[in-house]
Amino acid sequence: MAIRVLSIIDGKPVKEDEIELNEDKLEPLAEEEIRQVIEIKVQEWARRCIEAEWEWKGKTNPE
Repeated sequence: MAIRVLSIIDGKPVKEDEIELNEDKLEPLAEEEIRQVIEIKVQEWARRCIEAEWEWKGKTNPE
């Protein structure tokens, strides 16, 4: 079983992928538990795909 995931930034699709799920492990779970597993998998995928960089601007730089 696979689910399609899509990262969207500023309303624009950036990356599409599929996450494979082991149906045998999901089978004994209730629907809500399956949704929780999927949410966790999607969050993990998003963390791997997205990075953010930042820098100080103005007089608030603590250096």
